[in-house]
Amino acid sequence: MPVHNGADYLNDAIDSVLNQTFPDWELIIVDDGSTDQTPEIIQDYCSSDFRIRSIRRDRASGGANIPRLEGIAAARGELIAPLDADDVVMPDYLGSLLSRMKSSGAEIVYPIMVDLESEKRVITYSHEMQELADGKISSLPGKSCVKHTLDGWRMGCNGGVIKKEAYERVMQHPYARLTYSCADELLTRALLLEAKGVTVTDTKYLYRRNPESVTRRKSIDIFNYLRNNRELLKFTDRNFGQSSEEYLLAQKQNFHGVADAYTLIAIYGFSQHDRAKAFEMIDSTRKLIDFHLLKGRVSRHLYRILKWRWLPALSIFRLRHFLKS
Repeated sequence: MPVHNGADYLNDAIDSVLNQTFPDWELIIVDDGSTDQTPEIIQDYCSSDFRIRSIRRDRASGGANIPRLEGIAAARGELIAPLDADDVVMPDYLGSLLSRMKSSGAEIVYPIMVDLESEKRVITYSHEMQELADGKISSLPGKSCVKHTLDGWRMGCNGGVIKKEAYERVMQHPYARLTYSCADELLTRALLLEAKGVTVTDTKYLYRRNPESVTRRKSIDIFNYLRNNRELLKFTDRNFGQSSEEYLLAQKQNFHGVADAYTLIAIYGFSQHDRAKAFEMIDSTRKLIDFHLLKGRVSRHLYRILKWRWLPALSIFRLRHFLKS
């Protein structure tokens, strides 16, 4: 469990682990340079239950990737169950995931992501993922699951139980050393690529939409997903080839990501300095769009706008709202 200034929600997350019906676990909390009451909360729990221990990082890394991998490296067990510090799991969570891992033989078992407040599913599964959840398919090779994470998540990859040896195979990957927010999404794809078997089950992972998370608050860091999209183009090209469905989906994700970036600028009204930095990131990402490949496969209106750059950001913002309506 990586955490940075998570005092508002940390108790709920830790208590949900303490309430597990499966008792044989250890909880490693990696404090990523918190400056609020997080260290005190962690210490209280460590003092009250020997299964909880902590790692303190003096300086914030900027994302969940580095602290999570530090916690995994320190884990004594053979199985890893990632949990974000603002999320919650049900009491039968670990037991259900472990049972499915044993019956399927998969290296990775993912739960269903459910919104903590509305109790509605966060991810709409692809047909193949739903068949996994329903038990009609035991497991799939991880490489075949990568496409379900591109141009929209059609499988939930938060939480779950993952064999530590699967993580160890990607620990030396360049993605494991990235520090910006949402870089852990790249590592998720690398995990899937290397996994010998992946399955999903109907066990619930309760996801909190935290407005203060790095990926949501008003900051230039909100555009870091563009960096992810650029890396995904390289990733799919290298591992699947440019004629693959995966590469096409990565191209579509990059295309939609550039359009969304213009929308974010219009919504948030960044300072002149941050707008200049954002447009620099957008321009460098836009150059990687393969317009020939995407012709006829994306919105015709957005295609013309992004290819010929006819309209300013505000006009794109208005157009996207028109298209949605």
